Amino acid sequence: MRVSLLLSALFLILMPAVFPTVLLTGFGPFGEHEQNVSYQGIRDLDGTTLKGRTITVLRLPVVWEASRTLLLGALDGQAPRAAVSAGIDASARADVVVEAYARNRTSPIADTLGRLPPDHGAVVPGAEEIIPSALSADTAVYALQSVGIDAASGTDPGGYLCGWVYYLLLHTLGDEAPAVFLHFRPETPPETVSRTVLIIAELLLETEADRQVLSVLPPVCPSDT
Repeated sequence: MRVSLLLSALFLILMPAVFPTVLLTGFGPFGEHEQNVSYQGIRDLDGTTLKGRTITVLRLPVVWEASRTLLLGALDGQAPRAAVSAGIDASARADVVVEAYARNRTSPIADTLGRLPPDHGAVVPGAEEIIPSALSADTAVYALQSVGIDAASGTDPGGYLCGWVYYLLLHTLGDEAPAVFLHFRPETPPETVSRTVLIIAELLLETEADRQVLSVLPPVCPSDT
C-alpha cells in the first residue's frame, strides 16, 4: 500500500496538473506611470511554459471593481497551479520586495476612474485579517539574492490595488495553489522583473509539488517496539 502511495506522489511531481497553468498578473498604467513595469516585464511570458505548465499573463487595470472581476474570472477559468502577482512601489527598499502576508484592508484612495474602494475598508468583509503566503519570503529572498537580484522581504503590501489583489488572490486560492505578491521599484528593468517572476514561479511550483506529496502520504506512526 505504501509503495502505491509513493508512486502516486511521484506521479504528482512528474506530471502536470489537469489544468497546468501558472498565472502571472501585473498592473496597467496609473498616475505618472505611463508604462508599468509590473506588466511590461511579464507580458512576453504569456504562452511560454515553465516545468510543463503554461504561463498565462493577465494585465489588471488600476480600478477596484474591474481588477477583482478580471482576477476572479481568471482564477475560476484557469485553475492555476501557482500564481505570482506583481506591482510597483516607489518607496520599495529593494529592487524587488517579496510580500509575506496579505491583509484584509483597503485605504480610501481613488482608482484611475476616481472611485474609492468598496466594502468600507475590507477586501472581503468578515474574512480573516491576515493570510500568509505558502512561500517563505525568506526562502524567496535568498533565492533571488543568490543570483544577484536586489531583494528584501515585506510584511505589508499596502491598502491600494496591490494589497487588494494580493488578498483576493490568497483568499480565493486557499489551499488549492500557492501564490505570492512582488513589489518592484518603478525603474526596475523589465528583464529583471521577468527573471525574478520566473524564479519565484518555479519556487511556487516546488512548494505545490511538496504539498501534493504530503497530501497523499499516510501519517508516520511511532513503532510499537
